[in-house]
Amino acid sequence: MMRPQPSRRSRATGLLRILANTGSAPPPLCPHKEQPSTHLETRCHEGAFCYKAKNHNAKALMIIGINAPALTHVRMSGSLDLLGDRLCELDMRSVRISLTWAAIEPKGNGKLNAQACARVDRALAALPDSAKPLGYLVHPSSTVAEDYFHDPSAMSERFARYCRLVAKRFPTISDWEIWNEPNASEFYLSVKTETGARPWTPEEFVDHILLPGARAIKEVQPDATLCIGAMAEDGVVGHD
Repeated sequence: MMRPQPSRRSRATGLLRILANTGSAPPPLCPHKEQPSTHLETRCHEGAFCYKAKNHNAKALMIIGINAPALTHVRMSGSLDLLGDRLCELDMRSVRISLTWAAIEPKGNGKLNAQACARVDRALAALPDSAKPLGYLVHPSSTVAEDYFHDPSAMSERFARYCRLVAKRFPTISDWEIWNEPNASEFYLSVKTETGARPWTPEEFVDHILLPGARAIKEVQPDATLCIGAMAEDGVVGHD
């Protein structure tokens, strides 16, 4: 039976973290870890896949994780416990959790939403010890987006403040992804023009979001690992 091919979007959103191999034996990836090292792809539980280097002496090792943006919206503790068990069975080593700006700091004024933070706390507590959370920061409130539309200049400090707040509030998260698909219509912010509106430019995204966010997180967590959200294959920003 042929395995169905993943869609372009599922491939784009799948989380692959590249870790340096110090020369010691690589950590176990899945229940098939004892298979010969010449196997590049091995099938794991429930249709998940793990990828290992053909040679265990290679300098890089790819570890597969799971994208779980809705994890912070699960309200039943039993469901979270079950999810934690399944992640452990799948040997997932990284879980991407959405720290939605609009939910956690809804007014963009420095005040955190206690209920939204508590949902993140419950999600983090449900993760198995082997699964490291990757917090990704995206989706401002309509108020923040409208303010940016009329005056983008204030965004850099506003987003930096949010990043500092969440880095302090969730110290168990040390891997951070800044924004997601900034060239896609679902995620880019619009800027007012004389004739209407336009998406932000790549330079504006870097100046207003990426650099301020990275610097703010590093202020709070100097050893944090940072990454930028992947670009959308069919995005519009920067495409002629």
